[in-house]
Amino acid sequence: MKILLIAAVSALTLMGGAAGAATTNLFVPGTADPVLAGAPAGASVTYSSPGYDTDYAAVGSNMNESPVSFAVTGGEKLTFSNVTDEGAGNCSGCTSVGPPISLAPFAASGFTPLVTNFTLPINGLVGLFNTTSPTLFSVSNGTIFAPTGATELYLGTVDGWQWNNNVGGYNLSITAGVPEPATWAMLALGLGAVGFSLRMNRRNAALAATAA
Repeated sequence: MKILLIAAVSALTLMGGAAGAATTNLFVPGTADPVLAGAPAGASVTYSSPGYDTDYAAVGSNMNESPVSFAVTGGEKLTFSNVTDEGAGNCSGCTSVGPPISLAPFAASGFTPLVTNFTLPINGLVGLFNTTSPTLFSVSNGTIFAPTGATELYLGTVDGWQWNNNVGGYNLSITAGVPEPATWAMLALGLGAVGFSLRMNRRNAALAATAA
């Protein structure tokens, strides 16, 4: 009986904790280069078009084109809200989301890029999970689930080369911590099993008392 009660309390505690979602407010600068996702400090990418421009990962305040990193758990529900374009652009007079642009050829130094090519709307906000087969996706208000095995979500903007002279950025909120539906189903089944066991124990105890 004691073990069953402990199991019931544990399951309820788990459900209560899962229901409490945490919201984080982020700013993603226009200089956030998604090609540098996961790159250690000092790593770089040099684009061969049009003029061999280089972006760096966290070298210093004036040389940091790393994307914004957000810790996640595989299967975790992520809700994007309040996504606001704060004048993100690939130049001072080139703001707002425009037509698709392709990534220029580049050479990476100090890391293996998760992103090797894309064609996406310029100046848009994009995300990337650190999985074995990552795909860059456009970020807008809505909900997604972190893929299995993911531990980081990287957020950046779209350009074709040289993020270091970009301007503006994006504000957004991410609400995380709510499990996927399958997790709720498992918790419900677990509580049901606990309740069934408690009922069976009471029934057996009543039968034993009657027999005596």
